[in-house]
Amino acid sequence: MRKLLFSAVILLALLLAFEVGITVLSERGIQKALKSQYGMPDNLKVSINSFPLTLSLIRNHLGQLRMTWDGQVNTITPSGEPVNPTYYGQINLYDVELDMPALLRTRLEIRQISRIKAAIIFSEESLNLAMGPQNGYLVIDEGRIFQANTDPKVQYKLKVSNGDTISLEPLSPSTGDSDSLQNSQSSIEVTYEVTISNKLPLDARLQSASIERDRVVIEVAIPIWEGYIEI
Repeated sequence: MRKLLFSAVILLALLLAFEVGITVLSERGIQKALKSQYGMPDNLKVSINSFPLTLSLIRNHLGQLRMTWDGQVNTITPSGEPVNPTYYGQINLYDVELDMPALLRTRLEIRQISRIKAAIIFSEESLNLAMGPQNGYLVIDEGRIFQANTDPKVQYKLKVSNGDTISLEPLSPSTGDSDSLQNSQSSIEVTYEVTISNKLPLDARLQSASIERDRVVIEVAIPIWEGYIEI
């Protein structure tokens, strides 16, 4: 009985080690293919969430393929100064059907995807770099954006337009009388453009922006892969 139990434990350990090894090799293969075929950044990291992966590979299907990287974008401040704020990028592909024989040749050939969720994320520091110091310092706090050291306190909202432009528009002040409301709404709308043609991989297009805790999250569309989405 002990020998049988010991043999089962050894077999389970071997299967687990094989699964880990296959996962590492697959992630490296997909990572290499993404860099060579799509020009993804050198610091790209790929993770596969599909267990057991060995069976998934046999079925040519992955439950989730996740890509993350750090990058920079070209932005122009309202004063016309070019700057390069950093961002954190992430892409999640769900229910990915691949051509596995092609992957063995380090080529990523997608057949079908059920859903794509992609975003670029800016920190408070990166947002302020993009906006330019002449606009005052912006503070991101509890899902809201404020301009620091203003009286009355003015909150801003984020908008995305044309697939490459983000604007900050002043909202009504959180406190103050009608005169202060008029003064705050007379603030100049701050707009800056994000040049994505040669800085965001996969020719991504900005879709919507939101504030999550202490960061700006910008959802992006990836036209080159949207044609594979199952309808």
